[in-house]
Amino acid sequence: MEGMDWEWVQGQLESLRRASMWCRNVCTFHGVVKLEQSSLGIVMDRCHGSIRSAMLNNGGRLTLEQVLRYAADIARGVAELHAAGVVCMNIKPSNLLLNASGHAVVSDYGLAAILKKPACQKAQTECDSSKIHSCMDCTMLSPHYAAPEAWEPVKKSLNLFWDDAIGISAESDAWSFGCTLVEMCTGSIPWAGLSADEIYRAVVKARKLPPQYASVVGVGLPRELWKMIGECLQFKPSKRPTFNAMLAIFLRHLQEIPRSPPASPDNGFVKLPGSNAVEPPPMSGLEVLPDDPNYLHQLVSEGGVSGLRDFLGKASSGNSGSSFSSILEAQNADGQTALHLACRRGSAELVEAILEYAEANVDVLDKDGDPPLVFALAAGSPECVLALIRRGADVQSRLRDGFGPSVAHVCAYHGQPDCMRELLLAGADPNAVDDEGESVLHRAVAKKYTDCALVILEYGGCRSMAVLNSKNLTHFH
Repeated sequence: MEGMDWEWVQGQLESLRRASMWCRNVCTFHGVVKLEQSSLGIVMDRCHGSIRSAMLNNGGRLTLEQVLRYAADIARGVAELHAAGVVCMNIKPSNLLLNASGHAVVSDYGLAAILKKPACQKAQTECDSSKIHSCMDCTMLSPHYAAPEAWEPVKKSLNLFWDDAIGISAESDAWSFGCTLVEMCTGSIPWAGLSADEIYRAVVKARKLPPQYASVVGVGLPRELWKMIGECLQFKPSKRPTFNAMLAIFLRHLQEIPRSPPASPDNGFVKLPGSNAVEPPPMSGLEVLPDDPNYLHQLVSEGGVSGLRDFLGKASSGNSGSSFSSILEAQNADGQTALHLACRRGSAELVEAILEYAEANVDVLDKDGDPPLVFALAAGSPECVLALIRRGADVQSRLRDGFGPSVAHVCAYHGQPDCMRELLLAGADPNAVDDEGESVLHRAVAKKYTDCALVILEYGGCRSMAVLNSKNLTHFH
C-alpha cells in the first residue's frame, strides 16, 4: 500500500464492512489490519474452496445442479450487495468461495475500487487525486471477466457506490457474472489464449462476445438459461438483467432438479420431469436403442461425431423412412432438433453427419419457427452455413411465418461477413426489407458491423442505400 492514503483507505474499508455486514451469501468482511512493510491484512471468513476448485475436482466443469445451485447463491449475494450500494467489480470463479455448508459466497467485493494503484498513467489531467479515477490498469481487474465499460478510465468518483459513477456500475457485475457462467458451464475461460490487449480489441473495439459463449447450448443448458447469459453479455449495460431477476430464474429451474448431484459433468446436464434440458440415455451407449431421439440430442450436445455417425447408421437401418425422419425431427424440451443443436455448436462435422441422410429436413423448424440456418448464423460458422446451403437450405426464408426478418437480416444482426458472403452467393436478397422497414444493410450499419456491410454492398446491396426505414432514415443517418 505504498503511496496510498492510509486514512482514506481505512475509512473506505470500514464503509464497505458496514454496507455488507447484513448481506447473505457473501464472505463476511470483518475488518483490516495494517501490517509491517506498508501492507494490509484483510480479515474475512475462512472458506473451504471455490467454484474454480470445484470445477477442477469435477472434470473441468460443473453439473447442471451445481451450476444452478451455485449461481443462485451468487445471484442472491450480489443482489444484496447491490441493494447495499456495493459494486462487486471482480466476479470470477476463483473469487466465488464455498463455505462449510457447501454454499457459494461472494468474496473480494468492492475491494478493487479501494485497493487500486495510487498512481495510474491513464489518470485524467482534471483528476487531482487517485481517489477519483478508476480504470482496468489501476483496479487490476481480470480482463477475461471485465465488462466493456470497465476498460476505460472513469472521471467521477467510484469508491463503493455507483450513484454518481460513469463507467463501472452494478450492470458491469452482470457482464462478469455472464462470463463466469460461461466458464462454469463449459469449463473454458472466456477469451482463453488471448492477451489483455487482444481482449480489449475484441470487446471494446470489435464489440465481440467471448467465443466460448457459442458452446453454452452445446452442453445441454436449458434455453432460458443460455438466453439469460446472452443478456448478461449485452454491450449496453441497461439491457443486462438484474441479479434479482436472475435469481428467480435459477430458483425456478432448481425446483425441477433433485438435490443429489450426478457424479460427473458428462451426464450432469440431464432432463428431469418438467426440465428444459436434454435427457441422457437410460443405459450405456452400446445398449441404447437405435430409436431413442434423446440419445441423438445428447450425442450432438457432447460433440461426438463418431458416436453420432454410429447411432444414425443403426437408426437408419433399423427403422422405416418415416420412423427415421421422426427421430431426426424429434425436439428436445427446448423445442430444438439435433440439427439445430449441431448448428448452434458451430460444428460442420456434426451438421454434415446428419445431412448425409435423405430423411434429414434441412429447413426443419424449432418450436419458435426458426430453421437450423438461423442457429448456424448465430454461431458465426460459415462452414455450417455452407453445409446447409449445399443441402438446399432456403436462403430466402423469413422468420415469423414468413412475415419477419430474412435470414440475411439475422446474419447482419450478428455481424458475420463470411456467413453473409455464403448467403448472398447462394441467392439471398441483399436488399430485403424486414417487417420493421429495415434493410439488411440498415441492420449491419446500425450494429456498426463495417465488414459485414461491405460484403452486402459488394454483392448487390447498393440499392438499399436509398431505402428509408420506418423512421424515414437511410443507413447514412
